[in-house]
Amino acid sequence: MRKLILLFSLILCSAAAAMAQNRIDALVDRFAAVGGATFTSVIKRNPQTKKVEKVVKVLRLESVSCHKMIEAFRAERGSGTFTERREQDREILTLVTQNARQERIYTLIYNVSSPVGSKVTIIVNIKS
Repeated sequence: MRKLILLFSLILCSAAAAMAQNRIDALVDRFAAVGGATFTSVIKRNPQTKKVEKVVKVLRLESVSCHKMIEAFRAERGSGTFTERREQDREILTLVTQNARQERIYTLIYNVSSPVGSKVTIIVNIKS
């Protein structure tokens, strides 16, 4: 019975992390398709095996408000390690989620006085 409860808990934790990934990733994809945004994606591969080791995605919202992105980050507080800090006029939200295959780091940086002109960075480290 104890093993069953532990297994169920692990499945729930993995599902919560995946939901965070899906919500924020979907917003990044949607904003990348909208005008006023710049999207860059870089993939690092192992030279010998050609397997993907790391993916870095950067979305810059130049003329689009990031209120939906802020809401998504704050809604996902419980799905990983969440930090929120302020440096001068900038707010930095960071969410780190992990599972057996990968670690994902989501970062949102925006000006507190004006949520237009924000930057979202997603770093996916693939575990071998």
